Amino acid sequence: MRFTSTESITDWETGARDNVLIAVESRPSLLYNQLFGASLSGIITSVLRVAIFLLCLVFAIIELLALWMAIR
Repeated sequence: MRFTSTESITDWETGARDNVLIAVESRPSLLYNQLFGASLSGIITSVLRVAIFLLCLVFAIIELLALWMAIR
């Protein structure tokens, strides 16, 4: 992926701050990791991930029971 961004710089002689335009080239997987990496880790998200997985299992069992009852 290619995109443009700005980078903050400081002129060492005057101490003035400015932004310059830079061209960035990166892989989407690195961008996704940077954007969503922090939100996909931690105890709360781990608990939510397990809870959603268990909920899926419960609904799968309900569906299998409904199918089994319909066949009988």
